[in-house]
Amino acid sequence: MPATAILLGTAQDGGLPQVRCRCAHCERARADPRRARRAACLGLVSADGRGFLVDATPDFPRQAEGIPSLDGILLTHAHLGHLAGLAFLGTEAMGARDMPVFCGPRLAEHLARHEPYASILAAGRILLREITPGVPVELAPGLSAEPVLVPHRAEWSETFAFRIRGPRRTLLWLPDIDRLTATSLRTFLRGVDLAFLDGTFWSADELPGRDIREIPHPFVTTTLDLLDRLSPRTAVSFIHLNHTNPLWNPRSAASAELRRRLDAAGLACAAGGPVAREGRRISL
Repeated sequence: MPATAILLGTAQDGGLPQVRCRCAHCERARADPRRARRAACLGLVSADGRGFLVDATPDFPRQAEGIPSLDGILLTHAHLGHLAGLAFLGTEAMGARDMPVFCGPRLAEHLARHEPYASILAAGRILLREITPGVPVELAPGLSAEPVLVPHRAEWSETFAFRIRGPRRTLLWLPDIDRLTATSLRTFLRGVDLAFLDGTFWSADELPGRDIREIPHPFVTTTLDLLDRLSPRTAVSFIHLNHTNPLWNPRSAASAELRRRLDAAGLACAAGGPVAREGRRISL
């Protein structure tokens, strides 16, 4: 069996539907569970059957069942949708033993100082393994993950994207970033065959009454402008969509524009469509 990546979640931290939200997207997802989406998470399975998760989301119990074994977790950063699932490794749930958790040094310090993670660490449920930007981590023969430092709200930790390398293809997993430029995007995509990019918001109009500068993400439209300028050979799909994003509706004007602009730029989709398709398996 070749090394494989599995899309186990494609939504922003709160998932779809989001708790107590009555917007049209959330209500449709409640009425039709096939429309529900989990928090952004990537599963990795090596050729010899070892399994890893990129991020431990609030949907951790179901996402951990999506890989044949759980042999380690790679963390991007310390926000809710990427960290909260570690609690399930504790005594009240899995009762794991020395589960490798790969993270940056600031995040390792955060986990060691704050509950419930400090107690989980002290009990030997997790084993922190600090990683360094630009230095690949060999997860298994023929499968590695290179942390890539990205700018994102850094209250508690640094933030990483990951370049996942298999025997044949390289995948970029970039769920969270504050801003993208032509220079940074060109660097992120260098040597990458498939890119999963932060698609949190389509536009600034999605959160009326809130200052979107408090939760900065590049708008999908902005990323499309950059992709049009760069014309990369990388296949692209968007992940980490907020529940407000009109791209959840495949019949929306935004979805039509997204498809049109990717086609005009000659860009293929990385996983089933412009919005990454949850459950998709990708040979690496």
